[in-house]
Amino acid sequence: QGRAHAEVCAREGADVILVDVADPQAEASAETVARVVAYGRKALSVRADTTSQAELDGAVASGLSTFGKIDAAIINAGIHRSGLFWEMEEKDWDAVLGVNLTGAWKTAKAVAPHMIDRGSGSIVMISSVDAYVPEVESTAYGVSKTGVLGLMKYVAYELAPHGVRCNA
Repeated sequence: QGRAHAEVCAREGADVILVDVADPQAEASAETVARVVAYGRKALSVRADTTSQAELDGAVASGLSTFGKIDAAIINAGIHRSGLFWEMEEKDWDAVLGVNLTGAWKTAKAVAPHMIDRGSGSIVMISSVDAYVPEVESTAYGVSKTGVLGLMKYVAYELAPHGVRCNA
């Protein structure tokens, strides 16, 4: 999904900041950079863990240093751990909620001050059909994506007076 988002943004004329927990030199990251560049756009690949506010703040700072502004953020990081809710290990529950929901909050938090200062911007949070239709052995994921919808509503409400949109 992240690669598809990057390609569409590049095709539509955007330079792209790729944020991934993987090494920016990894094959998948390098392939995404190559696809963005093929559209005649620039790509900055940054390693950051969405559970770390410091790393996300650093990714935003790198993007601002490279491109001067950030017009949009697509918050797409996500993990899944299967299991019935009563059998799931706490560490798996925490990991899914940490990346999918808390990571979305931290990413929005990292980019919001810049967008507020500019008086414009767009944040798109990727949710899932699992937020609407439960699946067996998908409780943590579904709950996290339901939370993303709630987070989006609050972020949109609080950023609207500053000219910044948020959708999911």
